[in-house]
Amino acid sequence: MNNAWIATVAGMLVVTYSVRLVPFVIPRIDTLPRRLRRALSYVPPAALGALIIPDAMESLSLAPAVAALAVSALAYRLRPGIFVPVAAAVVFVAGALFFGAA
Repeated sequence: MNNAWIATVAGMLVVTYSVRLVPFVIPRIDTLPRRLRRALSYVPPAALGALIIPDAMESLSLAPAVAALAVSALAYRLRPGIFVPVAAAVVFVAGALFFGAA
């Protein structure tokens, strides 16, 4: 093993366990500053975008891909969370592929 490999593994270890320790270090979300709580509220839409955008853009032409993203955004707005918007985008993309719109 060379030093670069060991440094890489050690860096991944530090990042992984530092993220897992946050709930124990900061036990209550109410005690977080308002700006940090606001910043954390953007995590679910960012994760949703990371799940949907690459596949929608790769599997469809531009118009159906934009429509799939719009369906996903609307589903997230109506029911926040990850499952419903992802399921809506998957159903929309499957329908577009099945009916030849892609």
